Amino acid sequence: MKRRMKIVVMLSVLAMIASLSAILCACKDEKPKLVSLTFRAYGAEDIVVKRVAGRSVTPPPVPEIENNIGHWEIDNFDDIGEDTVINAVYETEGLEFRLLEDFSYEVSGGKANKKVEQLFIPAEHEGRFVTRIADEGFSSEYKYYLDPWHIKTLHLPATIKEIGEKAFYDSPWLEQALWESADYEGGNATIGKEAFKFCDVLQSFESDNVCKIDEEAFYSCAALTHFNAENLTEIPDLAFDDCSLEEVNLKNVTSIGWKAFSLVESLQRVELPKKLKQLGDQAFSQCTALKEVVFEEGCELEYMGIGCFSQTAITKIELPKGLKNLAFAVFESCKSLRTVILPEDTQLTVIEKAAFAFDRALESFTIPSSVESIGEEAFQGCVGISSIAIPAGVQQMGENAFAEWTPEQTIYVAGRNQKPADWPENWCGDATVVWAKA
Repeated sequence: MKRRMKIVVMLSVLAMIASLSAILCACKDEKPKLVSLTFRAYGAEDIVVKRVAGRSVTPPPVPEIENNIGHWEIDNFDDIGEDTVINAVYETEGLEFRLLEDFSYEVSGGKANKKVEQLFIPAEHEGRFVTRIADEGFSSEYKYYLDPWHIKTLHLPATIKEIGEKAFYDSPWLEQALWESADYEGGNATIGKEAFKFCDVLQSFESDNVCKIDEEAFYSCAALTHFNAENLTEIPDLAFDDCSLEEVNLKNVTSIGWKAFSLVESLQRVELPKKLKQLGDQAFSQCTALKEVVFEEGCELEYMGIGCFSQTAITKIELPKGLKNLAFAVFESCKSLRTVILPEDTQLTVIEKAAFAFDRALESFTIPSSVESIGEEAFQGCVGISSIAIPAGVQQMGENAFAEWTPEQTIYVAGRNQKPADWPENWCGDATVVWAKA
């Protein structure tokens, strides 16, 4: 027994030695990587520190130069594993300026509590242009809903080319944003994601510099009644959801995203330009005051998103000829919709589920001969239509397509003398169906 135990112990020791040897060999093969960390401050020579990757490095003291430098842009220098440039942050009158790669500056609100009702962002700092508002630069999100600046009016110079993400997120006193016009035609400035989100008292935004805004840029700006940025080409998802816009300029827009104007209950009229190619899901849903939607002649739109104009106050609409399908619930519960006009040369082939469901004021609708499919509940509850004709080209019919229709309403079916085998039994509700002679 003792001999057997000795053998077991010896084998265990040998195994441990083998494992340790493998680890030592692996460590021997891993050569430390020498990397550089560059400290940059405008007006001073770059300071380069060589070090082994993965080991802590102590930053050099902030250079003593003429510029008013506050601190390095990060505090923790541990575990920086690649060649990195760390910039200085300059402080002036409560504002912080960070040097960008092109040696222009971005600006933020700094750490000081400074109450100013009129915030003028300078065009230059230390002889260099200020071109960017920093991400979360004046945000109240992480300040317990207390904005130390109390900004009521924001003045931006023409040099600003970008407003960063969440730059003014939840600024509770901001009422107005004015952006000085640049001396060039067309905009080239951008507004980042959620830049003005939850600015509850922001009433107006003026700029012809802006060509692009990101998602939720003005989301839930409940008091925003006026927005002018005529050079915008895209309206992204949730851009103006739950705002109070009374008018919008969309003349150069090519796409409108998901819920871009949803719940804008003060918007009464929209003109959609010829260049428009994409109209996202629920783009104008629940705009309860929206009465008029006008497509510019020759509009290139081919698809309207799901529920795009659902629960609006539209009374009459003329659709573009290139439209290929009417999406799910696109005009669902439009209680005032009486007239829908399609051009003679329409390319419409599909009417999807619930497209006109519960449009009880709809007086007539001509299903064009190009249509091949009618979805479930497409005309459910359209009790104002006295009669409708189903073209011979319709091959697919959805369940309850004409649910809630009464015997006083008539459906004329062309090219058939009886129900096709693949049409559901309940497709027509209680309507009177007149089949064409064979």
